[in-house]
Amino acid sequence: MKKTVLFLLLSLAVSCKETKKSVDLYLVFDNCDRLSAQVKVLNNDSEIGFVRNVHWGGTKIVAELELNDKIKIPIGSTFGLKEDFLGSQRIEATFSDKTDYYQTGDTVASQVISEVLIDKTMNVDSVLKANNVDSLLRLY
Repeated sequence: MKKTVLFLLLSLAVSCKETKKSVDLYLVFDNCDRLSAQVKVLNNDSEIGFVRNVHWGGTKIVAELELNDKIKIPIGSTFGLKEDFLGSQRIEATFSDKTDYYQTGDTVASQVISEVLIDKTMNVDSVLKANNVDSLLRLY
């Protein structure tokens, strides 16, 4: 009877132990405005995690990431915060070719990447100039 009770208590203790299914990385940014929790982390347009928390300290901002444990992040990979013209944010991971991988708790220097959507208007301008037109508006 005592062995059965002891076995049940040990089984309960083992089953109650939290099993972690993620890899935590910390990204350090020199400058980023409005970064918030729940921002998605993407690699090749596939979601691999999210920002769990953001800490501000001095001139640095630290983003705590929770990444899928099935994804191995090679050392030397880059992480960049991108924001589109509507204000939607994401962190894009570009994996390196190295075979050593970041471990839970590692800290990675990161950067803010400005997405310039002006190139589409530049294309419109070149079409306008090529056709000697100064505006898309047409007067009737």
